[in-house]
Amino acid sequence: MARPVPNSTSSGCMRAAETIRAGVATIPELTIAGAPTFLISMLSEVVDIFHVNDYLAQRGWRLNGCQRPPGIHFCITLPQTVPGVAERFIEDLRAAVGYAKHPAQPQAASGAMYGLCGSAGGQAMLNEMLFDFVDATYEP
Repeated sequence: MARPVPNSTSSGCMRAAETIRAGVATIPELTIAGAPTFLISMLSEVVDIFHVNDYLAQRGWRLNGCQRPPGIHFCITLPQTVPGVAERFIEDLRAAVGYAKHPAQPQAASGAMYGLCGSAGGQAMLNEMLFDFVDATYEP
């Protein structure tokens, strides 16, 4: 059976992923979890990975937090195939690790939960909503 020929989009995603994997490998404070193809998850035993994520978010990158072990991940998609984007990500990632060594605040703003609970403001809002729910539904 003949192997299908990859289209330019998938080939571009794979090239961008390889560029990013190779770039992460040059940052000694980070490791890549597993052997990914286009979903790249990064861990660190040296810096708080969520401070890395906070810095990247300020630069316009959106990664998701992981837990057990703490990490961040993202999927390589069409926008990362634009020439220079993968290289710019590695530059920002390297700067983010530098930031995480001496963060502006001790507690990272991002975390390992998805959605509303992923930020301090979201956690406060969720707590308030839960209290309102209990108040509205609890009958002694």
